[in-house]
Amino acid sequence: EPSLVQREEFQKEKDRVMERIEELDKREALLAEREKELSDERGKLDEIKRGLELERKKLEDDKNRYSGYRKNVEVLADKMANMPPDQSVRIMEKWEDPLIIDVLRQMDADSAAQGRASITPYLITLFQKEKASRILYLMTQL
Repeated sequence: EPSLVQREEFQKEKDRVMERIEELDKREALLAEREKELSDERGKLDEIKRGLELERKKLEDDKNRYSGYRKNVEVLADKMANMPPDQSVRIMEKWEDPLIIDVLRQMDADSAAQGRASITPYLITLFQKEKASRILYLMTQL
């Protein structure tokens, strides 16, 4: 049979083991809580990532659409510049104002790149007076 000293030492060792078990249980509970928090954070980050990916795709689509629009503006500017002025104005008067402005600006840029004077001031004089006035005003605003 164990002596009193051995029983006391055994009890002390048992108490230390129990304290260690309690400590480990607390740490385990804390780790489980942290894991849940991290999982929640990861979910939020994944949601943000999906939102950013959608936004990136939308921007890419907008860029491609704008690139196509710019190409169309360049083609139209070239065609309008190579037509008789009265015919180009008759065609452009049927367009929406922003497109007219973009084409006239592209014509200006093309003329400047070629080192020659632009015909856009002359074209504007051929528009109906109200339309010419609105186009000139919008060109200063956009």
